[in-house]
Parts: sequence; C-alpha cells; structure tokens
Amino acid sequence: MRLNTAGALNQLLAKRVLVVLAALLLASCRLVILTDETGRIDSASGTANCDQASCVIPIEELYSETFTAVAADGYRFVKWKGVCTITVIPICEVKLAPLTEQFAEFDGDVQLSAVFEPTTSKRAWYRDVDGDHYGAADKSTMAFEQPRGFVGNDLDCDDSNGAIYPRAQEQADGLDNNCNGRIDEGFVEARFFRDRDGDGYGDPASSRMELRKPA
Repeated sequence: MRLNTAGALNQLLAKRVLVVLAALLLASCRLVILTDETGRIDSASGTANCDQASCVIPIEELYSETFTAVAADGYRFVKWKGVCTITVIPICEVKLAPLTEQFAEFDGDVQLSAVFEPTTSKRAWYRDVDGDHYGAADKSTMAFEQPRGFVGNDLDCDDSNGAIYPRAQEQADGLDNNCNGRIDEGFVEARFFRDRDGDGYGDPASSRMELRKPA
C-alpha cells in the first residue's frame, strides 16, 4: 500500500479545519477508526461516528468526510494518529480514493485515531501570534488549561506570518514558507525578456532572472 498525504496546512472554516488529502493507491480498502475511553471521533455526516474500540468503513469509491476528535470529560485533544497525523487541530477532512482492480494485491487498512490526555496534567503551551495553529518554540508557558493565543505544538518557524507553517505551499519569495529549512525549493531560475510591443517576442537587450516552477 502506498499512501500519499498532501495538505499543506490549509486554513478553512476560519482556520479551524485542516484539509488532508489522502490518495490511496488501492483497489479497495478500509478506513479503520480506533478509539478508547479517553474520547471519541465524530463525523460531519453523522454516518461514521465512532465511540467503540474500532469502527470499520469500507472504501470502494471516492470517500470524503470531516472528522472531529471529541475528548471525554477530564481529557483534552493532543494529536491525531494515522491518516490525519499532520493535522494539529481536532478537526480533519479526509479524502480517500481507491484505484482500479489491477492494484487489488495492495488491499489494506488505513487507520485514524486521536490521542487525548488528562486535563489534570500540566503541559507546555506555545504562543501562536499569527493564528495559524502553530506555536513559537521560544515563547511558552506551563498550564493545566490552554491559554488564549497559545497552542500545544512548537512547530512554527515564523510566528509573525500566518502563511508560513509546516507543509504550507512553498512560494518563490525568498522565504521558508513550509518550515523545512529550505528556501524556494522546487523553483528554478530562468531568464525573462522584456516584450514592450506585446508580440510575444522579447528584447534580448532587456532581460532579468526570476524563479519559476519547471515545466
């Protein structure tokens, strides 16, 4: 089974929903939702709610659902595991797509679960100035409850820019948009020529270098 999950941390529903697109290269498969006494997982449609040890959803065609991790009394959401791993908030949209029968030998299960922790445990919270759900590692506080303006992760590499966070789409702007330690990766430098008369042909004496995506 090969799983390709892409999502750039995408801010939807007032930055409350992170979309995770999972293209599963399977002829058919199952989404297996796992829960325990610390919380449950609800679905927006109401057809895939899970408050049991395990809930199985056969995937035989394009499947799209928004899941919410709901903590039991005395617990709080920490993180997702499985297909929603890259999502840092308790709401995650999942899209699964099986392929043709020629991939039948790759049948398998895709898991989804959430981790909760007791609210009686004190933990570190990180300042999230730009509101992108990713906190700054150098600005933290210890507390039992989540303070306003703080989040439970320290993954933001620029907390002054809401468009910069892990797995954001990289831009040709001289910045590390996706916090992977590299700048403008995926772009190449190309020469562009000035076309003053708009005939589609540039002036070889007037040009400049700019970054672009390879064709």
